[in-house]
Amino acid sequence: MIVNLFSKNQINKKNIDIISNILLVLVYSLTYINCLYDYNYKLNLQLLSGYIFFDLFFLPMKRMDLIIHHILTLMNIYYAFYYNIDLINNFHLTKQILLLEISSIFYGLKEIVENKSLNKIFQLLFVFFFMKIRIYDYSLNILTDIEIFDSYDKGIIQFYWQYSCIYGLHFLQIYWGCIIIKVMTSGVFKSLPLYKGEYILKYTYVFNLITTILSYYYFLETDEKLLIYGKYAFIDIFGNSLILVSSYYFHNNCNKNLIEYNSNTITIDSKHKNYLMFDISCINIRMLCQIITHTYMHEIQIQEIKNNIYAFIAICILQLASIDTIYYIYIKNCKKKFSDLTSNFLLFLMSIPAIITLLASSNNIFEINTILNTYIYVYFLICLELVEPFYKNTQIFLHLALCLANYKMALNNTYYIRNN
Repeated sequence: MIVNLFSKNQINKKNIDIISNILLVLVYSLTYINCLYDYNYKLNLQLLSGYIFFDLFFLPMKRMDLIIHHILTLMNIYYAFYYNIDLINNFHLTKQILLLEISSIFYGLKEIVENKSLNKIFQLLFVFFFMKIRIYDYSLNILTDIEIFDSYDKGIIQFYWQYSCIYGLHFLQIYWGCIIIKVMTSGVFKSLPLYKGEYILKYTYVFNLITTILSYYYFLETDEKLLIYGKYAFIDIFGNSLILVSSYYFHNNCNKNLIEYNSNTITIDSKHKNYLMFDISCINIRMLCQIITHTYMHEIQIQEIKNNIYAFIAICILQLASIDTIYYIYIKNCKKKFSDLTSNFLLFLMSIPAIITLLASSNNIFEINTILNTYIYVYFLICLELVEPFYKNTQIFLHLALCLANYKMALNNTYYIRNN
């Protein structure tokens, strides 16, 4: 704990946990009541800042995520004080930030009660409110609300202060969300055989194709726009169709590989490598289709970005060559499993074109929120890979999460059309 750095008598965290959780429930219950009746937000922030500042000193040093959370929350509070925000008439953002802590009430109650049934109820309520308020509501009511930020006339320090606090909290909440899912699903997915997960994965990418089609149909809105821009949307849809085919064959082979070798990890052989190379090639072609679609829908001439396209193709060729070389070395030396370092490096290589494409979908968009929200999708997908909330079957959820990425790319592609 931070307080132990300044104290001769070391404090044991277990001795203060109960007091800490009681204070947490009390302070955040008062905060919720204040939000319910819009009583006095200035007084609420003063109380909250005092509690968080005090609690900060009793956090374990190894919990850097909690320390960062407390610092970002304090910065959000002091932002309102420092810039003299009118908390009587202009409390919308403050209220939305404070409402996040509803989930903390149930976390505290979960830690306090000893009854197993009550503990389970509070745990489920905590998970529900965390996902509902900290993830869904935060995205809907804060990140996509341009009026909340209204930062274009602000000084550079105020601009970065506001954005870093608001987006910093959301980045942290996404990370926590992945960990919560991992804890809650451990009983199901931890014991699910990988070959069954691969069987499911043969079919899950179909949801991405459906998402892409429906997204373009919704965003293009009118028959006239569908007629004009539909052919460009078809390029992107065609790219998604390629992955639908390659994903089926790749995961079908993985399923057979696991059954044939009676293993819970993929065994390296030439057949697996060939299907993987085919799948990665189709993914890269789909990404190129996305870039072309984005270019035409934003009415940018291909000649203007041809060097970028050439660079992207070069990256894809280098990626394929690197993966092929790694597999060649392992197969030649009769190695059947990758080391953790090699597996992580291969994962990094495979993700490069997708990350570049998702980030590039914000090209020619000058709305800072839209750009940062695109980065959030990239961060979310990276968190899924690193945290593995569904253990070795996380790729099932990754396929479903890619629906959000396809929705976001379609949204970014049609940005120019919808705003002109």
